Amino acid sequence: MVLRVLAVILIFAVSQAWAVDPQAYDKASALAQKNRKESALRLLEMNYNLRSHDLPLKVATLAASLSIAVKQWHKAEQVADMAIHANWPDWPATKKPKNQADLFALVRMSAQAKTEIFTSSDEDHARLKAEIKKYTDYLDESHASTDDSKGLMARIETKSQVKTNEYHYGFAVTASYMTWEDRPSFDYHLSAKEKIFTPCYGLDLNYANDQFEWAIGACGGGGAASMQFNDGHYDNRSSVTLIAGYGSGLIQLNNVGAAFGVETSVMNVMTSGKLADGTRKSVSNEEFAVTAVGRYRLGKIDMKFKGGPVISNPSALWGFELSYIF
Repeated sequence: MVLRVLAVILIFAVSQAWAVDPQAYDKASALAQKNRKESALRLLEMNYNLRSHDLPLKVATLAASLSIAVKQWHKAEQVADMAIHANWPDWPATKKPKNQADLFALVRMSAQAKTEIFTSSDEDHARLKAEIKKYTDYLDESHASTDDSKGLMARIETKSQVKTNEYHYGFAVTASYMTWEDRPSFDYHLSAKEKIFTPCYGLDLNYANDQFEWAIGACGGGGAASMQFNDGHYDNRSSVTLIAGYGSGLIQLNNVGAAFGVETSVMNVMTSGKLADGTRKSVSNEEFAVTAVGRYRLGKIDMKFKGGPVISNPSALWGFELSYIF
Protein backbone atom coordinates (compact mmCIF):
# COMPACT_ATOMS: atom_id res chain seq x y z
CA MET A 1 0.00 0.00 0.00
CA VAL A 2 2.80 2.38 0.91
CA LEU A 3 4.54 1.63 -2.40
CA ARG A 4 1.37 2.44 -4.32
CA VAL A 5 1.04 5.78 -2.56
CA LEU A 6 4.68 6.62 -3.27
CA ALA A 7 4.23 5.68 -6.94
CA VAL A 8 1.18 7.95 -7.25
CA ILE A 9 3.04 10.80 -5.57
CA LEU A 10 6.05 10.30 -7.89
CA ILE A 11 3.89 10.25 -11.03
CA PHE A 12 2.09 13.38 -9.88
CA ALA A 13 5.37 15.15 -9.14
CA VAL A 14 6.85 14.26 -12.53
CA SER A 15 3.71 15.32 -14.36
CA GLN A 16 3.74 18.64 -12.52
CA ALA A 17 7.41 19.13 -13.35
CA TRP A 18 6.63 18.81 -17.08
CA ALA A 19 3.32 20.66 -17.01
CA VAL A 20 2.96 23.71 -19.24
CA ASP A 21 3.16 26.96 -17.35
CA PRO A 22 -0.16 28.68 -18.26
CA GLN A 23 1.65 32.00 -18.07
CA ALA A 24 4.55 30.92 -20.32
CA TYR A 25 3.31 32.81 -23.39
CA ASP A 26 2.74 36.05 -21.43
CA LYS A 27 6.11 35.73 -19.70
CA ALA A 28 7.88 35.11 -23.01
CA SER A 29 6.15 38.13 -24.56
CA ALA A 30 7.29 40.27 -21.63
CA LEU A 31 10.87 39.03 -22.01
CA ALA A 32 10.77 39.76 -25.75
CA GLN A 33 9.62 43.34 -25.07
CA LYS A 34 12.64 43.73 -22.78
CA ASN A 35 14.84 42.56 -25.67
CA ARG A 36 15.65 39.29 -23.89
CA LYS A 37 14.73 37.30 -26.98
CA GLU A 38 16.93 34.25 -26.37
CA SER A 39 15.50 33.85 -22.86
CA ALA A 40 11.98 34.25 -24.24
CA LEU A 41 12.57 31.55 -26.87
CA ARG A 42 14.04 29.17 -24.28
CA LEU A 43 10.99 29.69 -22.08
CA LEU A 44 8.68 28.73 -24.95
CA GLU A 45 10.79 25.66 -25.75
CA MET A 46 10.61 24.54 -22.11
CA ASN A 47 6.82 24.78 -22.03
CA TYR A 48 5.69 23.90 -25.57
CA ASN A 49 6.53 21.38 -28.25
CA LEU A 50 7.31 23.82 -31.05
CA ARG A 51 7.07 21.06 -33.67
CA SER A 52 3.55 20.03 -32.69
CA HIS A 53 0.57 20.50 -35.00
CA ASP A 54 -1.39 21.41 -31.87
CA LEU A 55 0.83 24.36 -30.98
CA PRO A 56 -1.35 27.44 -30.41
CA LEU A 57 -1.11 29.87 -33.31
CA LYS A 58 -0.09 32.83 -31.17
CA VAL A 59 2.71 30.75 -29.60
CA ALA A 60 3.94 29.65 -33.03
CA THR A 61 3.94 33.23 -34.27
CA LEU A 62 5.94 34.43 -31.27
CA ALA A 63 8.37 31.47 -31.45
CA ALA A 64 9.00 32.03 -35.17
CA SER A 65 9.61 35.77 -34.69
CA LEU A 66 11.99 35.09 -31.78
CA SER A 67 13.86 32.49 -33.86
CA ILE A 68 14.24 35.06 -36.64
CA ALA A 69 15.49 37.63 -34.13
CA VAL A 70 18.20 35.31 -32.78
CA LYS A 71 19.06 34.03 -36.29
CA GLN A 72 17.97 30.45 -35.74
CA TRP A 73 16.78 30.19 -39.34
CA HIS A 74 16.02 26.47 -39.47
CA LYS A 75 13.91 26.64 -36.32
CA ALA A 76 12.03 29.66 -37.66
CA GLU A 77 11.32 27.84 -40.93
CA GLN A 78 10.13 24.67 -39.17
CA VAL A 79 7.90 26.44 -36.66
CA ALA A 80 6.37 28.75 -39.26
CA ASP A 81 5.71 26.03 -41.84
CA MET A 82 4.25 23.67 -39.23
CA ALA A 83 1.87 26.37 -37.99
CA ILE A 84 0.86 27.41 -41.51
CA HIS A 85 -0.10 23.86 -42.52
CA ALA A 86 -1.78 23.14 -39.17
CA ASN A 87 -3.94 26.28 -39.20
CA TRP A 88 -4.35 26.72 -42.95
CA PRO A 89 -4.91 23.21 -44.40
CA ASP A 90 -5.64 24.36 -47.97
CA TRP A 91 -2.82 26.91 -48.08
CA PRO A 92 -2.48 28.79 -50.34
CA ALA A 93 -5.87 28.14 -52.02
CA THR A 94 -7.84 30.17 -49.48
CA LYS A 95 -6.91 33.81 -49.98
CA LYS A 96 -8.45 35.11 -46.74
CA PRO A 97 -8.02 32.55 -43.97
CA LYS A 98 -9.07 32.91 -40.37
CA ASN A 99 -6.43 34.54 -38.19
CA GLN A 100 -5.19 36.24 -41.33
CA ALA A 101 -2.72 38.60 -39.64
CA ASP A 102 -0.85 35.82 -37.81
CA LEU A 103 -0.80 33.49 -40.83
CA PHE A 104 0.44 36.20 -43.21
CA ALA A 105 3.15 37.02 -40.66
CA LEU A 106 4.17 33.36 -40.57
CA VAL A 107 4.36 33.21 -44.37
CA ARG A 108 6.62 36.26 -44.37
CA MET A 109 8.82 34.80 -41.61
CA SER A 110 9.11 31.42 -43.33
CA ALA A 111 10.12 33.11 -46.60
CA GLN A 112 12.72 35.21 -44.75
CA ALA A 113 14.14 32.16 -42.93
CA LYS A 114 14.37 30.20 -46.20
CA THR A 115 16.14 33.13 -47.83
CA GLU A 116 18.72 33.29 -45.05
CA ILE A 117 19.32 29.54 -45.32
CA PHE A 118 19.67 29.85 -49.10
CA THR A 119 22.19 32.67 -48.96
CA SER A 120 24.31 31.20 -46.16
CA SER A 121 24.60 27.52 -47.10
CA ASP A 122 24.56 24.99 -49.95
CA GLU A 123 21.40 23.35 -48.65
CA ASP A 124 18.94 22.15 -51.35
CA HIS A 125 18.83 25.41 -53.29
CA ALA A 126 16.27 24.21 -55.81
CA ARG A 127 13.70 23.45 -53.08
CA LEU A 128 14.34 26.65 -51.17
CA LYS A 129 14.18 28.84 -54.26
CA ALA A 130 10.88 27.29 -55.37
CA GLU A 131 9.33 27.70 -51.92
CA ILE A 132 10.51 31.29 -51.50
CA LYS A 133 9.01 32.18 -54.87
CA LYS A 134 5.73 30.47 -53.92
CA TYR A 135 5.54 32.36 -50.61
CA THR A 136 6.50 35.79 -51.96
CA ASP A 137 4.18 35.44 -54.99
CA TYR A 138 1.33 34.67 -52.63
CA LEU A 139 2.11 37.69 -50.48
CA ASP A 140 2.19 39.93 -53.56
CA GLU A 141 -1.12 38.57 -54.84
CA SER A 142 -2.72 39.02 -51.41
CA HIS A 143 -1.30 42.55 -51.02
CA ALA A 144 0.38 41.35 -47.83
CA SER A 145 3.96 42.07 -48.81
CA THR A 146 6.27 44.28 -46.83
CA ASP A 147 9.37 46.10 -48.03
CA ASP A 148 11.47 43.28 -46.58
CA SER A 149 9.49 40.45 -48.21
CA LYS A 150 9.48 42.22 -51.58
CA GLY A 151 13.27 42.14 -51.64
CA LEU A 152 13.69 38.44 -50.89
CA MET A 153 13.59 37.14 -54.47
CA ALA A 154 16.05 39.83 -55.55
CA ARG A 155 18.47 38.54 -52.89
CA ILE A 156 17.94 34.99 -54.14
CA GLU A 157 18.63 35.94 -57.76
CA THR A 158 21.75 37.87 -56.78
CA LYS A 159 23.06 34.96 -54.72
CA SER A 160 22.19 32.50 -57.48
CA GLN A 161 24.24 34.51 -59.96
CA VAL A 162 27.17 34.63 -57.56
CA LYS A 163 26.96 30.86 -57.02
CA THR A 164 26.76 30.30 -60.78
CA ASN A 165 30.06 32.15 -61.31
CA GLU A 166 31.80 31.02 -58.13
CA TYR A 167 34.46 28.37 -58.67
CA HIS A 168 35.23 25.64 -56.16
CA TYR A 169 37.62 22.70 -56.00
CA GLY A 170 36.52 19.08 -56.01
CA PHE A 171 38.24 15.75 -55.52
CA ALA A 172 37.20 12.33 -56.81
CA VAL A 173 38.36 8.75 -57.06
CA THR A 174 37.88 7.21 -60.49
CA ALA A 175 37.53 3.79 -62.09
CA SER A 176 37.47 3.52 -65.87
CA TYR A 177 37.62 0.93 -68.59
CA MET A 178 39.20 1.69 -71.98
CA THR A 179 39.83 -0.03 -75.26
CA TRP A 180 41.81 0.97 -78.35
CA GLU A 181 44.14 -0.46 -80.99
CA ASP A 182 47.90 -0.04 -80.61
CA ARG A 183 50.89 -0.75 -82.85
CA PRO A 184 53.91 -1.47 -80.64
CA SER A 185 57.34 -1.70 -82.26
CA PHE A 186 59.71 -4.06 -80.42
CA ASP A 187 62.78 -3.55 -82.65
CA TYR A 188 63.68 -2.71 -86.21
CA HIS A 189 62.32 -6.00 -87.55
CA LEU A 190 59.58 -6.89 -85.07
CA SER A 191 56.29 -5.01 -84.67
CA ALA A 192 52.72 -5.94 -83.88
CA LYS A 193 49.12 -4.83 -83.95
CA GLU A 194 47.12 -5.30 -80.74
CA LYS A 195 43.65 -4.65 -79.37
CA ILE A 196 43.91 -3.40 -75.77
CA PHE A 197 41.29 -3.79 -73.02
CA THR A 198 42.28 -2.30 -69.66
CA PRO A 199 40.85 -0.80 -66.49
CA CYS A 200 42.42 2.32 -65.00
CA TYR A 201 42.05 3.46 -61.38
CA GLY A 202 43.02 6.92 -60.22
CA LEU A 203 42.36 10.35 -58.77
CA ASP A 204 40.79 13.47 -60.19
CA LEU A 205 41.05 17.13 -59.16
CA ASN A 206 38.50 19.54 -60.65
CA TYR A 207 37.84 23.25 -60.52
CA ALA A 208 34.26 24.11 -61.40
CA ASN A 209 31.33 26.46 -61.17
CA ASP A 210 27.78 25.99 -62.44
CA GLN A 211 28.85 26.62 -66.05
CA PHE A 212 32.32 25.16 -66.56
CA GLU A 213 34.46 22.38 -65.15
CA TRP A 214 38.21 21.97 -65.58
CA ALA A 215 39.90 18.80 -64.39
CA ILE A 216 43.24 17.04 -64.26
CA GLY A 217 43.87 13.50 -63.18
CA ALA A 218 45.96 10.37 -63.37
CA CYS A 219 45.24 6.67 -63.32
CA GLY A 220 46.95 3.34 -63.66
CA GLY A 221 46.00 -0.26 -64.25
CA GLY A 222 46.81 -3.58 -65.83
CA GLY A 223 44.85 -5.19 -68.61
CA ALA A 224 44.98 -7.63 -71.49
CA ALA A 225 45.51 -7.48 -75.23
CA SER A 226 45.16 -9.60 -78.31
CA MET A 227 48.37 -9.21 -80.31
CA GLN A 228 49.29 -10.17 -83.87
CA PHE A 229 53.00 -9.93 -84.74
CA ASN A 230 54.19 -8.97 -88.20
CA ASP A 231 55.53 -12.51 -88.67
CA GLY A 232 51.99 -13.84 -88.45
CA HIS A 233 52.17 -15.22 -84.90
CA TYR A 234 49.12 -14.50 -82.74
CA ASP A 235 49.15 -14.08 -78.95
CA ASN A 236 45.77 -13.59 -77.32
CA ARG A 237 47.22 -13.54 -73.80
CA SER A 238 49.39 -10.45 -74.01
CA SER A 239 49.51 -8.21 -70.95
CA VAL A 240 49.33 -4.43 -70.76
CA THR A 241 50.27 -1.98 -68.03
CA LEU A 242 48.87 1.54 -68.41
CA ILE A 243 49.81 4.79 -66.68
CA ALA A 244 47.85 7.81 -67.93
CA GLY A 245 47.44 11.49 -67.21
CA TYR A 246 44.69 13.67 -68.59
CA GLY A 247 43.14 17.12 -68.59
CA SER A 248 39.59 18.03 -69.55
CA GLY A 249 37.26 20.98 -70.01
CA LEU A 250 33.47 20.57 -69.80
CA ILE A 251 30.48 22.84 -70.33
CA GLN A 252 27.82 22.06 -67.74
CA LEU A 253 24.11 22.01 -68.52
CA ASN A 254 22.52 23.56 -65.43
CA ASN A 255 20.00 21.67 -63.30
CA VAL A 256 20.15 18.39 -65.24
CA GLY A 257 23.50 16.99 -64.08
CA ALA A 258 24.86 16.70 -67.61
CA ALA A 259 27.98 18.14 -69.23
CA PHE A 260 29.99 17.70 -72.39
CA GLY A 261 33.48 18.68 -73.53
CA VAL A 262 36.92 17.52 -74.56
CA GLU A 263 39.64 15.52 -72.82
CA THR A 264 43.28 15.06 -73.80
CA SER A 265 45.25 12.09 -72.53
CA VAL A 266 48.91 11.13 -72.40
CA MET A 267 49.38 7.38 -71.91
CA ASN A 268 52.42 5.25 -71.20
CA VAL A 269 51.58 1.75 -72.42
CA MET A 270 53.85 -1.17 -71.54
CA THR A 271 53.04 -4.25 -73.60
CA SER A 272 54.37 -7.76 -73.10
CA GLY A 273 53.74 -10.55 -75.64
CA LYS A 274 54.98 -14.07 -76.33
CA LEU A 275 56.75 -14.78 -79.64
CA ALA A 276 56.39 -17.93 -81.71
CA ASP A 277 59.51 -19.47 -80.13
CA GLY A 278 58.10 -18.99 -76.61
CA THR A 279 60.28 -16.02 -75.63
CA ARG A 280 58.59 -12.91 -74.29
CA LYS A 281 59.11 -9.40 -75.63
CA SER A 282 58.19 -6.17 -73.88
CA VAL A 283 58.08 -2.59 -75.07
CA SER A 284 56.86 0.77 -73.74
CA ASN A 285 55.07 3.24 -76.03
CA GLU A 286 53.79 6.78 -75.50
CA GLU A 287 50.28 7.41 -76.81
CA PHE A 288 48.29 10.64 -77.16
CA ALA A 289 44.52 10.81 -77.47
CA VAL A 290 41.86 13.47 -77.81
CA THR A 291 38.35 12.38 -76.87
CA ALA A 292 34.89 13.87 -76.73
CA VAL A 293 33.37 13.45 -73.25
CA GLY A 294 29.77 13.24 -72.12
CA ARG A 295 29.08 13.24 -68.39
CA TYR A 296 26.01 12.62 -66.26
CA ARG A 297 25.95 13.24 -62.49
CA LEU A 298 23.76 11.48 -59.94
CA GLY A 299 24.41 12.89 -56.49
CA LYS A 300 28.08 12.19 -55.79
CA ILE A 301 28.46 9.74 -58.69
CA ASP A 302 29.73 10.83 -62.12
CA MET A 303 29.38 8.68 -65.23
CA LYS A 304 31.53 9.62 -68.23
CA PHE A 305 31.53 8.29 -71.76
CA LYS A 306 34.62 8.99 -73.88
CA GLY A 307 35.47 8.47 -77.51
CA GLY A 308 37.99 9.90 -79.97
CA PRO A 309 41.16 9.39 -81.98
CA VAL A 310 44.51 8.20 -80.72
CA ILE A 311 46.74 10.80 -82.36
CA SER A 312 49.96 8.76 -82.24
CA ASN A 313 48.50 5.93 -84.36
CA PRO A 314 45.46 5.49 -86.61
CA SER A 315 43.05 4.18 -84.00
CA ALA A 316 40.09 5.20 -81.82
CA LEU A 317 39.86 5.08 -78.04
CA TRP A 318 36.58 4.32 -76.27
CA GLY A 319 36.07 4.45 -72.56
CA PHE A 320 33.61 4.52 -69.66
CA GLU A 321 34.41 6.06 -66.27
CA LEU A 322 32.76 6.11 -62.85
CA SER A 323 33.80 8.71 -60.27
CA TYR A 324 32.91 9.25 -56.64
CA ILE A 325 33.11 12.92 -55.64
CA PHE A 326 34.23 14.01 -52.17
